[in-house]
Amino acid sequence: GGGNVAGIAKAILTRLGLDQHPMDMQVSSLSGGEKAKLALARQLVGLAGVDVIFLDEPTNHLDIQTTEWLEDFLRDFDGAQLIVSHDRYFLDQVCNRIVEIQDLHAWPYTGNFSRYIRQKTALEASLADRIATTEKKIKSTMGAMAQMKRANKYDKSISAKHKMIERLQQELKALKARVPKKRKPLRLRFDAIDKASKDMVDLKNATKRFDGLDRAILDAQDLEIRKGDRIGIVGGNGQGKTTLLKLIVGDEKLTSGKIEVSPGVVIGYFHQDHATLDFDLNPVEQIETLRPDLQYGDIRGALGRFQFTSDKVKTPMKALSGGERARVALLKLLLEDNYLLLMDEPTNHLDMESKDTLEEALKAYEGSLVTVSHDRWFLDQVVNRIWEVNEGKVTVYYGNYTDYVRAKKGLPPLTEEEREELAKAEDEDLD
Repeated sequence: GGGNVAGIAKAILTRLGLDQHPMDMQVSSLSGGEKAKLALARQLVGLAGVDVIFLDEPTNHLDIQTTEWLEDFLRDFDGAQLIVSHDRYFLDQVCNRIVEIQDLHAWPYTGNFSRYIRQKTALEASLADRIATTEKKIKSTMGAMAQMKRANKYDKSISAKHKMIERLQQELKALKARVPKKRKPLRLRFDAIDKASKDMVDLKNATKRFDGLDRAILDAQDLEIRKGDRIGIVGGNGQGKTTLLKLIVGDEKLTSGKIEVSPGVVIGYFHQDHATLDFDLNPVEQIETLRPDLQYGDIRGALGRFQFTSDKVKTPMKALSGGERARVALLKLLLEDNYLLLMDEPTNHLDMESKDTLEEALKAYEGSLVTVSHDRWFLDQVVNRIWEVNEGKVTVYYGNYTDYVRAKKGLPPLTEEEREELAKAEDEDLD
């Protein structure tokens, strides 16, 4: 009845963090993120009796805990789901089929996102052989048809061979369309990394309070960042994840305790205000100023891997969108000499190909990394530590995000062999 629906609605609004507002508040007064959450809540409340649900980027504006709640919610939904999402970990958790849209074609794959990646990798590895075989068949059929014409054998078999060649040529075109474009790796410069001290940053009895808050954001914590550490910071909204980055870089000061940064440690900081950019320059000029040693083609290629088209690379920064500026700032950071990278939500505004580019670059990076991110797939790829921030305390977990989730359940991290066995078992279940 109506009371039950109201109860469900209130529970969903609470989980999405919208219960802090009066229920009679005007929707126009909500922020963009809150409006997106409200639209999601409206869909979820109305699921009773629904056979199919359509979701467009449902995890945008959600923290990790809320996203995991949504995954549980959708796994319990009996109907079909059609989801558009750039959240790879989310797709892994809730989907059993993936459809890739590429060059006006829809390519279906069975299984979740991880299995899609494995299938696509295997397909791409076999494409060269399949293309060569198809070209050989076309050449052979055309040769046979030419012989028949020379022998004046104009019968139904020539017509059949014409149709076969047309079919093979269409097949060849489709195969070539699936060949991935060769991408140049980003040419990063980390020449001075070995000069950095092993002990990079130490936080000792570190406490941070803000006026008006009844609890400390950081409460007498001892933390360390060592050479080679790749740390992902996770925690609920308002727990102080970004504040922790600002404390390390010096944009915020501790209330008590101290932070020691080893002499000579150069810190690069990616955040959302893009203060390091010259807004009068275009993206190419921005990178040329930083790296005069790079050729124009290399700069253009690097920008292309971060979604910049030929017209956008010549557009002044002040005329670009916030997301486009973020991508230039990110590339600029990757091309600088830094011993320690601090990154606040670096995968925001990136499509999947650009996320892959960033992950490849960070895997090749020899310095240390501390990143705040709600992108669990990204954390799985690039970190070897997790700092969980909660109520002023920071708990350290070893391994990537999946290892952290297992540790929270009392389970040991998976070995590489165990990961491969699990993937193999999943593939066999679906075959």
